[in-house]
Amino acid sequence: MRLNKYLLCFIIIASSFTCPLFAITKNPPEVLIAYFSPNGTTKELAQQISAGAKKIPDTKVVLKNVANIKLKDIEDAKALIIGCPVYYANIPRQFLGFFNNWTIRNTRLKYKIAAVFDTGGGATAGRESVLFSLMRPLFLYQDIIV
Repeated sequence: MRLNKYLLCFIIIASSFTCPLFAITKNPPEVLIAYFSPNGTTKELAQQISAGAKKIPDTKVVLKNVANIKLKDIEDAKALIIGCPVYYANIPRQFLGFFNNWTIRNTRLKYKIAAVFDTGGGATAGRESVLFSLMRPLFLYQDIIV
């Protein structure tokens, strides 16, 4: 399980170096890991993903709760990893507020490398539905989901 998390981070960071969209910048790529965690489980997984991403040289990793994220944080990031717990096969309302702050005309939200994760009990417990709910806004901005 832990190896899969690190592999995911590696794919995201490696994609940002090879993707021509990121070739024009001289700054090291910034990965924003946004999470919501009422009981600490999702935060723990986000911290493990962050630890894996930090092993990639010249990469800045920012780990934040969605309540503390500003639109500029998302705009500045080259890669975006978002995660939350499963609530009856739905994303929590805190993430709805997070997505509702995005404006469709903001072109700085487009073409990012993106990934999603969730935490939940049981074999599935609606996790697939939550993953797709997290992906929908990313599809809207033509982000590259890995």
